[in-house]
Amino acid sequence: MTPAGAMHVAGDRRNAQPDSDYCPLDSHRLRITMDLLAQRRGKQIHPVAGPERAFGKALRGVREARGISQEDLALEAGFDRTFISLLERGLRSPTIRTLVRLAEALKVQPSHIVRRMERVSGGRET
Repeated sequence: MTPAGAMHVAGDRRNAQPDSDYCPLDSHRLRITMDLLAQRRGKQIHPVAGPERAFGKALRGVREARGISQEDLALEAGFDRTFISLLERGLRSPTIRTLVRLAEALKVQPSHIVRRMERVSGGRET
């Protein structure tokens, strides 16, 4: 029985017993969404060839030749470390601006990275 003037909402269980399995609608939606996201989350597909992969190999080669970690390169160039990782794995394509910033951080000309990329994609990896 509800007090006078109060509306009774069907399914309103604000005063539910502590041992009940009541779950507010929003929490239930959130739980379903999180479960679906967890199911969708899988391994990223790494390209085996293509310009992104070639650029990634070239960038990694130049970075390792300079003895610089992904984290140090990211800090020097003003990027997040995960972005450098995505570039090196061929999962992201750099813009010209990104290429220039990376080259400056590595203390090489942007053309050096591009030439190395061309060698990698041409089968003559250095």
